[in-house]
Amino acid sequence: MFARSLEADHRELDALYAAAAYALESGDAAEALDRVDLFWARLAMHIRAEHLHLFPSISQTSNSAAVIGRLRDDHNLFMNRLADAIKLLRTAKDTGKQELSEPRSILLSLDELLAEHNRIEEETVYLESGDLTGAEQDQLAAAIDKELSTLPPRFSGRAT
Repeated sequence: MFARSLEADHRELDALYAAAAYALESGDAAEALDRVDLFWARLAMHIRAEHLHLFPSISQTSNSAAVIGRLRDDHNLFMNRLADAIKLLRTAKDTGKQELSEPRSILLSLDELLAEHNRIEEETVYLESGDLTGAEQDQLAAAIDKELSTLPPRFSGRAT
């Protein structure tokens, strides 16, 4: 079922987040950039799966519309803040500057919001597919799995 794939992806993203936070602690701008960029890209894949496939498949009640609206806002915040961190890390890498406190602060500021966001998804939105037939759920799961496995070309040949 699609929920298992998305929940498993949350756990993978948690590990990538932890690796990015650890790399930011190390003070190595190149390594930190690599880790944060990978986390950003994988999170984008997850978000794309939800926006293109999951959210449109959910019955639009007023309650679900409000929850999905909040999740979309969270997604925008995550991607914008991570883009800010990546810009700072590129500058640090290019200038040889190893002061990474600002990008680290950006990443750490997302920790609790990411956890709460994932909890809402797993406890509410992922359970909203009850109106879908078995075939529709299978089709949704296949579409989500495809999105979750499509890394950007710059990561080709790299394991996440």
